[in-house]
Amino acid sequence: MTRRENVFYSGSLGNAGKRRYKCPSKTFPLDPLKILTFTWNVGNAQPAVAELEHWCPEGGADLDIIAVGTQENYFKETNDVTDTKELDVDDDAKVDEVAHHDVHLSDKFHRGNKRTTAWDKMVAQRLGAKYFVVRHVVLWEMRLTVYAKVSSKRYIFGVESASSATGVAGVLGNKGGLVVKLNVGHTAICFVSCHLAAHSHHLDKRNLNCKEILHETRRAIGSAELDVSSEFDHVFWMGDLNYRVDLVHYDKNCETLNETEHLARVKEMIAREDWDGLMKCDQLAAQQQMGAALFGFTEGTYNFAPTFKVSRAAGMNHKDQRIPSYCDRILWKSMLNDGKLKQISLRSVPEVSTSDHKPVVSIFELAPSQGLVCTPDQSIIIRMSGVRVRGLVDADLTGGSDPYLIFLTNPAEVLSEHKYAPISAIKKVASSTTSPQHSVHHSVQQAVAKHLPVSHSFLSEVATWTEKELPLLRPLVKAEDLHKVVLIIAIFDHDVVGSDDFLGVVHVPLRRPEGAPTDLTSPYEISVSEHVLLYGSQAGTFEGKVTVEFGEEAERKAMLAGVGSHTSNMQAHKAACCTIL
Repeated sequence: MTRRENVFYSGSLGNAGKRRYKCPSKTFPLDPLKILTFTWNVGNAQPAVAELEHWCPEGGADLDIIAVGTQENYFKETNDVTDTKELDVDDDAKVDEVAHHDVHLSDKFHRGNKRTTAWDKMVAQRLGAKYFVVRHVVLWEMRLTVYAKVSSKRYIFGVESASSATGVAGVLGNKGGLVVKLNVGHTAICFVSCHLAAHSHHLDKRNLNCKEILHETRRAIGSAELDVSSEFDHVFWMGDLNYRVDLVHYDKNCETLNETEHLARVKEMIAREDWDGLMKCDQLAAQQQMGAALFGFTEGTYNFAPTFKVSRAAGMNHKDQRIPSYCDRILWKSMLNDGKLKQISLRSVPEVSTSDHKPVVSIFELAPSQGLVCTPDQSIIIRMSGVRVRGLVDADLTGGSDPYLIFLTNPAEVLSEHKYAPISAIKKVASSTTSPQHSVHHSVQQAVAKHLPVSHSFLSEVATWTEKELPLLRPLVKAEDLHKVVLIIAIFDHDVVGSDDFLGVVHVPLRRPEGAPTDLTSPYEISVSEHVLLYGSQAGTFEGKVTVEFGEEAERKAMLAGVGSHTSNMQAHKAACCTIL
């Protein structure tokens, strides 16, 4: 079944909202899409062609999209792939040491590793002529390739990609992330494949790596005001995330274990297939719960053994150099939790024999989004009141912050053209201390260079806005389609000199809450109490009330009350900033 209509598209603005992507077709299939995501740390050893059959169906079967992310995928090609001698006692330490002493390695990898390699040829030949490469991204030893059926090529547009290097000194590509975003009809899908900092004690570095990837790709993909985890319909996050099983810190009964005892206890749990017990002591799960990294992302159930560190042979023989851990992960996040994206399967691939990591593969079924018809004459207004934001990052170098709100949507431009996006009044929030205490990520200079918040302190004073200081919003859709729209509130710190700092984002689905009148012309209210998310981590709280009303009389009353009279839009805001400078 297909449908043809003039509609809004999710994530179709293109780079920084400066250009629009034209879709090659206005008729899209509404049948569910089948998506395969695959992640593997190749271990710098040549994969065996015959072992692709354990995760990649010959000819692609019924898969519509295939995203293949790999790490440490750089090896000397040989005709003999049976040589699986150990390359490492500590691969990560070796790579980091070499990168630290030889920055020119960066040039080597950039020159020689973007070309099609033996690995790329293996996968392409396995899939056959019915698939094409949507986008191929490489950074040092990391590779991300998104394939799609040739028959769906006319439905795919708005393809964008970017990379982020977070390795040695925060700039080298031995660690980092790769991103590919595409529109399939009315649905915007984003894939992130990454390799994060190694070793159990580098937990904070891994959390920072996640933030860096989202920060460094923010202006390259989609709207410059949003990172890729907060803009698109569906985001898949996968890779060698390097988060470890840690019984000592997350199980009170194991607090006194030494390293040898810790290893023995984990291996005992593996022998008992106590997967749930292992995941309860997983660093990533704990960090998500704390709001420190990838907050809001979902994972499936890991009903299999940890995928690292294993012998380079078929099967799951865990080695003694490391605590066995679920380093290799696949997560996802949807703009609306409406059940359109379902995980069908999640498994490891123990048959693969050439690496000290086992691959992880997951299949999803995705019901495509239907387009929203643009109706400029629709009399719908949205008012906001009681807006209070507390706990924002202490962003200014002199302390405090000057926050303002930008109102965007998914699908994009439901309120206005991107450049005219409504903006609230700018507020002033004083610092809680006269001398802000700045702590470092890895160094203040590098954090500033990356435009990441240097301070770990948060403002205790609350920022508030009156109705006059908040814009009157007019969505250009039918009343029956409002439940498909998400209001995206991006929070920025106004800087007189330099670009404004991103402070976080809040999502407000505009669907009617339970118990509200079901008549399409009846007004309704949405109470909002949400975490502010800054690059996937909690950075404050947002409270307020959203009132949705219908008809010219409601709009007239709002105008008489002065709703939005002290507000602006993005173009006017930028012009004013340029005038000041």
